[in-house]
Amino acid sequence: MQNIINVLVFLLILGSIIIIHELGHFLAAKFFGVYCGQFSIGFGPKIWSKKGKETEYEIRALPFGGFVAMAGEENQEDNEEMQDIPIERTLKGIKAYQKVIIFLAGVFMNFILAIVVLLSVNVFAGQLPVNVAQVGTISQGSAAEKSGLQVGDIIQQVDIVETGQTILISNYEDIYFTQENLKTTANEITMNVTVQRQNEKKVLTMKVQCDQTDARYRL
Repeated sequence: MQNIINVLVFLLILGSIIIIHELGHFLAAKFFGVYCGQFSIGFGPKIWSKKGKETEYEIRALPFGGFVAMAGEENQEDNEEMQDIPIERTLKGIKAYQKVIIFLAGVFMNFILAIVVLLSVNVFAGQLPVNVAQVGTISQGSAAEKSGLQVGDIIQQVDIVETGQTILISNYEDIYFTQENLKTTANEITMNVTVQRQNEKKVLTMKVQCDQTDARYRL
C-alpha cells in the first residue's frame, strides 16, 4: 500500500511540475500573440472545460501533466481549428527570439517554482539545515561550559595537544572522539577548539575527560 501511495505522490509532483512548465509556454505564447487553442491540466477524457475568448481551458481525468496547443506546432498541423489562423499568430510567423522565449519559458517557470518551494519550506518549517557544527545547548559542568563555549558558536577545528592531531569540523559527526580514533588511552586530553563566534574566530582550550562506559571524550 505504501508503495502505491509513493507512486501516486511521485506522479502528482511530476504532474505539477509539468503543468507549471506548460503554463510558462502558454503565458509567453499569449504575450507574443500566438493563438492557443487549448490549455489542459491532465490527460485523458475531459471532465471540465470552459471556453475563454479563444482558448479552451480543460481539466482531464488523469492529473499527471498537461499541455498547451499552440498554432504552428507540428502536432497541430492537422487540427482544423488551427487552419485559418493568420500566419503572424502562429509559431512560424513570429520572430526567432520570441520563439526562443516561448520555448524557454517552461524551464523558467520551473526555476521560479523551485525558488517558491524553498522559500515556503524556510518560512513554514523554519531554517533549512546547514552542514555545520553549531552549538545549540551546553551541558552544565561540561568541558565546553568550563572553556567558555557559547550557544551559537560554530566549531570549525579541534587540535589534540597530546597527539598533535588537527581535525577539521564540518558537522556533528566529526566531533565524535574516542580513544580508538584518537589512538590514545589517556583519561584526560587537552583540546584547542577553534570556533566562529559571530564575525570573529576564537580558540578555546578544553580539558576533556574520557567517559569509560564507551571510551569517548565528551565536550
